[in-house]
Amino acid sequence: MKDWAISRRFSALLLALVMALSLFVLPLVGCRSAGAKDEGVAEATEGENEGQTTEGSRAPVGPVTFTDDLGTQITVDDPQRVVCGLSSFAETWQLAGGSVIAVPDDALTQTHLTFSPDIATIGAFNAPNLEAIVALEPDLVLLSAATPQQLELQASLTEIGIPVAFFEVTHFEDYLRMLKVCTDITGRSDLYELNGLATQERIDALKAQVPATTAQGEKPRAIFLITYSQGTRVQDGTTMPGRMLVDLGCVNIADENPSLLKDFSLEALIEEDPDFIFLLPLGNDPEAAKRNLDAAVEGNPAWENVSAVKSGNYITVDAEHFSYKPCNRWDASYQILLDILYR
Repeated sequence: MKDWAISRRFSALLLALVMALSLFVLPLVGCRSAGAKDEGVAEATEGENEGQTTEGSRAPVGPVTFTDDLGTQITVDDPQRVVCGLSSFAETWQLAGGSVIAVPDDALTQTHLTFSPDIATIGAFNAPNLEAIVALEPDLVLLSAATPQQLELQASLTEIGIPVAFFEVTHFEDYLRMLKVCTDITGRSDLYELNGLATQERIDALKAQVPATTAQGEKPRAIFLITYSQGTRVQDGTTMPGRMLVDLGCVNIADENPSLLKDFSLEALIEEDPDFIFLLPLGNDPEAAKRNLDAAVEGNPAWENVSAVKSGNYITVDAEHFSYKPCNRWDASYQILLDILYR
């Protein structure tokens, strides 16, 4: 009996000791497990986010210094109040993930652009209102280096202390360069790839479809005309549409005959006898501009003998694809020309 009692007391003490140890050890084990789990989640999150941005997100960005097309160095830090002097600049900034607070008047008439209901305007693109811009208290203004009236604002805005950057966008590579600067500022490298590099790939694919020669064994000869109520301008290879013709394997006759640039002559055009004539009516009254040119050509009996006219390749195109810079839709402009030239 005595031995049994001792053994019973020893078992009770041993059980108590085990229970006490379990109360002490289990919280430590639990804490270590939770800590290990959290650490693993944190590491996975860092690996997932590093160098990536998801739709609507931005990589961390601090002050960004860049050089604009005038050679001026500008530093900005996450600008939120951005004013744009051209509708295409506003679109480029939006494609970079930013939002604009003011645009030129004509931007509101372009149906492919979308702005907030409270968007402000700064006047016509070639008559921007300095006071209206300053009153908006912007932290970045994007203006056109190719528009003299906008260049005149540089000194005043700089003196006030408003960051202002100038870009000149004529060809796709100019747009790509501006988009890169904008996405550097917004921290959206994903949008540079989506709205820039992907468009470049589509353009390259279209250029690759251009045959070395036509069925007649020669490159098509083409000319691009912009007509206004006051007259007609010929677009050589330095212009947006003129360069696109060259990119698509055409001989731009304005490059062969520079005299067409200085003084457009219907007789000289007839003599050049292009295979394709592209016409873009612009100005305050595009329809009146086209009527003026139509009246001029109809009064010349030699017009009907021009190769482009006889073959039905005297074609009117739209401003959205060939005047306003089409940004991430630039490949659509190339596609239109490609379909016409090699149909």
